[in-house]
Amino acid sequence: MKYKFAIFDLDGTILDTLDDLTDALNYALRSRGYPERSKDEVRQFVGNGIRRLIELGVPDCTPEAEINKVHSCFTDFYRCHCEDKTKAYDGITNMLEQLKGIGMHLAVVSNKADYAVGRLCEKYFSGIFDAAVGEREGIRRKPAPDSVNELLRSFGYRREESVYIGDSDVDIMTAENAGVDCISVDWGFRSRDFLRKSGAAAIASNSLQLYSFITGEHKDHSKIAGDLFLEGYNCSQSVFLAFNDIMGLDKHTALKLSSSFGGGMGRLREVCGAVSGMFMAAGVFWGYDRPGDYEIKCSHYARIQSLAEEFKKLHGSIVCRDILKGIVSDSSPIPTKRDEEFYKKRPCLRCIEDAAAVLDAMLSSDPKSD
Repeated sequence: MKYKFAIFDLDGTILDTLDDLTDALNYALRSRGYPERSKDEVRQFVGNGIRRLIELGVPDCTPEAEINKVHSCFTDFYRCHCEDKTKAYDGITNMLEQLKGIGMHLAVVSNKADYAVGRLCEKYFSGIFDAAVGEREGIRRKPAPDSVNELLRSFGYRREESVYIGDSDVDIMTAENAGVDCISVDWGFRSRDFLRKSGAAAIASNSLQLYSFITGEHKDHSKIAGDLFLEGYNCSQSVFLAFNDIMGLDKHTALKLSSSFGGGMGRLREVCGAVSGMFMAAGVFWGYDRPGDYEIKCSHYARIQSLAEEFKKLHGSIVCRDILKGIVSDSSPIPTKRDEEFYKKRPCLRCIEDAAAVLDAMLSSDPKSD
């Protein structure tokens, strides 16, 4: 087991609290005569405690005394309505129970008010967490490491035995400041791209993948693929070879098989090479080899279409020329020299990492065929 102690953020990580936070903020704003905020706006405001949420929610230049009144309205409303629409993310409760079952200690450290943290953990995760702490007077909130350090001392775990899990840049900084590893999740209040730019070392896309990261049973193929691309392999090779720990192919054979698809198939700017590599690996995992196996053929094509749709959600298309529109149009067979400007200008690295992450997510929920 990779870690012995797992500390979780609450909002956006194990609980979807956004609707109740939005309702409470808008109640407080209405009560003081201010315009309401959209759910997407509130999504960007949360993560640094209720006070900061209020400060971002009110109009610019709102006096301090008025901010205090909005804060009071929010707190009064949220105490009564913090459970109205809040729910655990898919698979989270089962994952936590599994971690508990293999002997891990589990805790929560949040910037949410301490009363709400305790109440929500008791309602949704009764008996699961060994400790749950929120924002308290005299204790610096995240990204300060105070609460994480307090729990490490209390439970007697070393930093290398512990991991912090969260959905934001604040959580990444908290883990760094506490000297513990961090696993990010992309289903919360910040996007995968934002997390990556904020320095995320590992990003889980579902609860099964998160469990694997925590227990050390799963490699981060997204990072492996990105590193391979930075080494100089093309987009298709990078994604395909990243999964060779599972595929078990001869490395040279894997690289040759996938070498033709870089740059949208030999730089023709057709299907993105990262997507081609993803599809090829999916063929190894779930593909068919009997011409009359109609059911398996149908299920495999359904998987391929699902992978394509997930990638399109992130990049708008699976076609290289569309993804690079306005950036690159050259279809010469001569590869562009890789330099700092190359990586800065193109979204190729993100496409490669995302393609691997999409395939990883499918592997987590739908293990490969024998």
